[in-house]
Amino acid sequence: MKFMKSINLNDHLLELVLLKLNQYEQKIDYLTAYIDRMQDAYPIADWVYCLEEALYYLKMSPNTFRKKERMGLITCIRDGRRIFVRQSDIDRYWQRKNDLDSFSPD
Repeated sequence: MKFMKSINLNDHLLELVLLKLNQYEQKIDYLTAYIDRMQDAYPIADWVYCLEEALYYLKMSPNTFRKKERMGLITCIRDGRRIFVRQSDIDRYWQRKNDLDSFSPD
């Protein structure tokens, strides 16, 4: 008899877990729809990266970044000691770099 009770208990627990999963799926669907509505209502104009993230995307060291900034090849935003770089500035840097690399004098 104890075995039969444990099977019923296991079935009951499984039903509760499935019910909770269903509730979480509904909440996730609701939050996803909410985020989509907010992104449509308030689109992000441009992503902003901290210096470490920007260096990763630019594939350069901090010293190289400072040199290129002084040369005017990269634009950044300074907030005290913190440095930020917009996605559009990273894209502009790569576009200029590709244009210069593809330039071949005749």
